[in-house]
Amino acid sequence: MDKKTFRPKARLISTIGSEIIKDKYAAIIELVKNAYDADANNIIIDFKMVNNGLSIIIEDDGFGMSKDTIINKWLVPATNDKLLNKKSPKGRKVQGKKGIGRFSAAILGNSLTLISWHNSIENKLSIDWNAFNEDKFLDEIGIDISESKTTHHNGTRFEIIAVENTNLTWSKADIDVLIKELRKTMTPTLNNKKDNFKITLKVDSNIAMGYDNYEIVPFPILDMYSYKITGTVVKNKIEYKFENKYIDKIDDFSISLLGENENICGNLKFEFRIFDREKDNIESISKNEAFKGLIGTKPSRDDVRQLINEICGVFIYRNGFRIRPYGDEGFDWLSLDKKRVQDPSLHIGTDQIYGVIEIEDEEISHLVDKSARDGLKDNENYANFKKIILTIISNVETSRRAYRITSGKGIAKKERKVNLNDRLKQLVSNSQINENISQLNISDEERGKLSKVIEQETQAKEKIAEEIQNEIAIYQGQATLGKIMNLILHEARKPLGWFINTANSMPVFIAEYQKSKEHKYLEKILSQAETSKEQAVLLDDLFKKLNPLATRQRGSQTNVNILKVINDAFEIFKNKLSAEKIKLNIDCRKEFTYYGYRIDLLMALTNIIENSLYWLQQANIDNKEILIRVTDSGLSIIIDILDNGPGINIDDIRSCVIFEPGVSRKIGGGTGLGLPIAGEAIARNGGQLRAIEKENGAHIQIELPKMGV
Repeated sequence: MDKKTFRPKARLISTIGSEIIKDKYAAIIELVKNAYDADANNIIIDFKMVNNGLSIIIEDDGFGMSKDTIINKWLVPATNDKLLNKKSPKGRKVQGKKGIGRFSAAILGNSLTLISWHNSIENKLSIDWNAFNEDKFLDEIGIDISESKTTHHNGTRFEIIAVENTNLTWSKADIDVLIKELRKTMTPTLNNKKDNFKITLKVDSNIAMGYDNYEIVPFPILDMYSYKITGTVVKNKIEYKFENKYIDKIDDFSISLLGENENICGNLKFEFRIFDREKDNIESISKNEAFKGLIGTKPSRDDVRQLINEICGVFIYRNGFRIRPYGDEGFDWLSLDKKRVQDPSLHIGTDQIYGVIEIEDEEISHLVDKSARDGLKDNENYANFKKIILTIISNVETSRRAYRITSGKGIAKKERKVNLNDRLKQLVSNSQINENISQLNISDEERGKLSKVIEQETQAKEKIAEEIQNEIAIYQGQATLGKIMNLILHEARKPLGWFINTANSMPVFIAEYQKSKEHKYLEKILSQAETSKEQAVLLDDLFKKLNPLATRQRGSQTNVNILKVINDAFEIFKNKLSAEKIKLNIDCRKEFTYYGYRIDLLMALTNIIENSLYWLQQANIDNKEILIRVTDSGLSIIIDILDNGPGINIDDIRSCVIFEPGVSRKIGGGTGLGLPIAGEAIARNGGQLRAIEKENGAHIQIELPKMGV
């Protein structure tokens, strides 16, 4: 057999540089990372105008490269040297692992002179990148390397020339962008270890003024934030501290990720600083002495907003270096701005959050850099990673919202929701109109006629309001059905799987019986037919349980047997209760009834029970339990639903934030509709839904008037 090998064309090098590296800023950052991996303490980036164009010199004082290293490693694309040697001699975790970052020099200029000093030897090579665009094979382009003795300290210098009249130019605006990118490159929050790595920028005055020996320092970490969150994700648990700057309060939170795989994206460290951007908070920041030191003695509110704009974004770092483009302006990788548009009173936008997330090495986290250095690969681990970060942010938004409601901070107090039932009552109420009529200077006869017209109009509105309530009840029933769809699919999977398998095997058995008349095939046919009947009954029972929630008719008010509704609600979750080994206790007398809509109570209980089951599933405890206790208080029926799960945050209870649509502390962010739907359903029956403070577990209470609305 005649064996052949790949023989790459020379333009492969051009492809690695100009097409894989995202842009010229990323190219310089790649060379900075290489200097860091070489244990450099200092790196100088020098932009100069020369006779034939622009010169970019990038020099470091790292350990340099020997001739052998240059030939067998630097000149070998995609070398695995750094993948095998994960730490530098000084113990730094190396950044480059794909062996292609060095070729980023190809997009910065037309030619490169590489000089490296190592152990009193100077090694020098020159590359004309234009040669790699010719129609030659890669091994046909020779690169000369010279070697000589030197007294120069160890280090490496890249001398890049961008020929005049090309698009390889740098303006002042480009330099400003580079500075911003370099300032973001290393995290100033989580990487607290002093690593003695200094970046200095020198720029020819013909390119930009004021950048001679310009030291790159991280963006300032403002201590004038409104809220701060610091924490970790270790294996299957999120633990973090939530600090509220307004009231000098710190709360500890722990969120279990039970049910998820351990190390689904490696361990994480994170810190988020959130800024309220209302006028009073911006004013307070502008008066802070530390802030004055950053941008002048008399900073305006616009100055404050500008600095917040510059630092905000959610950044991802690995081993202390930033992964682009996370945190870039306009790159909303968590869709925070989209969510904020939907509910600005609850959600925070990208211009309100400065977030730093430190991830582990690729081999541990399986969060893999794209070769083009434009983010992480969109795999299952990345999806899990985003889910965890959104869970943290969602919990923070809830804590922030709870505080803003109780304190009246910003406009939150005005925004507190009135339930739909109360709004409809306000629409049809004529009490204010009647009061005004009584003050009119008209005859009793005219007043009576006017009152009659108003009464007729009120009755018409009441009818419309009742129709609206019925429609709302139907839609909320369907929304409840949607919330438990995962449960429905799980319950239906077994019988549906049986029918699919039977559909495949039954014809085979029938054909075998017709051919052989053997009794064993008849027995198999009869057995499958009997089991099919049993599975059909299971499906039928499931749909019967769900039918009330899917109905297009709300029905009329009637005397509702409460124990029957409770049993029907729990019947939906019977298999889930058994699978999770959750004990159910119901304390309700058979004769307890109330006058109202049965579907509304079923809907409320379904949402409340679904919440309890979710949080009990997250609880790492034995003897999980749900208790339903029903009592008669005279005019009302009280239904208490208690569990021994992780419970409800006290601030969430006191602010009633848990009854606002869209608010959820569930992993990945739930719909936030369960308790609001339950509250609306109970309100339509003249009742109230409450969350009761409880030391261990959750306590939700329903109060229903026995005689109805």
